[in-house]
Amino acid sequence: MALLTVAQLRQHVESDLSDDALQRLLDAAEAEIDAKLGAVGSQVQTLRGERVLHLARKASTITTVVEADVDLDAEDYELLGGGYRLRRLTTGPNPSSRWQGCVTVTYAPVDTTAQRKILQARLVQLDMKDPGVSSWQSGDVRFTNQDPAAVRIALFRDLALTGRRLIL
Repeated sequence: MALLTVAQLRQHVESDLSDDALQRLLDAAEAEIDAKLGAVGSQVQTLRGERVLHLARKASTITTVVEADVDLDAEDYELLGGGYRLRRLTTGPNPSSRWQGCVTVTYAPVDTTAQRKILQARLVQLDMKDPGVSSWQSGDVRFTNQDPAAVRIALFRDLALTGRRLIL
């Protein structure tokens, strides 16, 4: 799913770049967002845990939970921790005090599309501004650029899209 179109991006940035060049920047930014935050849409995680499983992204709904090849009923677990943790219940059709072996959880993460669009536009702006050098001098004036990698990390952290533990 494309986050921003070139026409939408042009509402946020001014550029002499062609539509094709801007599309390449948009595609690269979206790929980076998906790699660091996970793709938009349904997520599948295979986890091990004792009483609580920790999801990488905040879940809005749990679609399925499969434990030891058994499809669990929604009454066999509960979503806690603001949508980040799944606890096994001792009530329900398949009661247990602990998770058994590998558990596969399919869930819908909280929608972060609006924040992702802002982040994508900012990443493209950063890519368009990066001159490829850290500093230069013209006469008595010295120019120093911010480290693009540090700015990228700050953009991801500032938006706090999902609370996911990022490895940047």
